[in-house]
Amino acid sequence: MFNDYLTFFKPSQERDAAGQRKPGQAWVPVEPGMRGDVRHLRGLETLRADAEVSVLRASIRTWYRPDIDETMRVVHSGRTYAIKAPPLRNTDRRFMDLVCESVK
Repeated sequence: MFNDYLTFFKPSQERDAAGQRKPGQAWVPVEPGMRGDVRHLRGLETLRADAEVSVLRASIRTWYRPDIDETMRVVHSGRTYAIKAPPLRNTDRRFMDLVCESVK
């Protein structure tokens, strides 16, 4: 059913004296990794800050976990996806769908 291995990362809570996230520790993994199904919806080319970038949108279905939210990132096969909206949970709360975007 779920053939893709996913690793979730949450923002680090460690701060320096100025209140900024410490360099190199901005994201920490959420254990354990999970299985899911990644479906690429579409890709598009766009301009951001006067530079052409590639945007890849995806829908990721995985097992329901209440600790996953829109502040996190997902890594699948070396590509990092930002979760763009709160997880959509199905009625029996077995699965959740994530709206994600990867920019290169």
